[in-house]
Amino acid sequence: VYTYTYDSKVAILGDNATYYILGKGLSQFEGYINYASPSKAPHNHFPPGYPFFISIIMMISDNIQVIKIMNGLLTLGIGVFTYLVGKRMANDSIFGLLAALLVIMHAGLLYYSSIMMSEVL
Repeated sequence: VYTYTYDSKVAILGDNATYYILGKGLSQFEGYINYASPSKAPHNHFPPGYPFFISIIMMISDNIQVIKIMNGLLTLGIGVFTYLVGKRMANDSIFGLLAALLVIMHAGLLYYSSIMMSEVL
């Protein structure tokens, strides 16, 4: 289902460009700074978790598509985690499987998993 909902373009909504720029700065060991500021002051608007995640991926490739695919893999990880938790809580693997399918086929989650936003992480 992810391949059908995947959008290769950079989304015009949200803060994904800022996350990308902050992640690039961290991957180049320049710090968590505001690149829009002439003095390169420390950035203080967004939390550093998702830009840090992006910076780790950027050590391998700074291609936006690679980052978006990693978001998709995180979504798959959410599905596996939901399966394991559902199976353990209900003591039933069918329940865990159904819960995982509901999560990984959720349209909103699939949409956010193909843009560079921190919701999936």
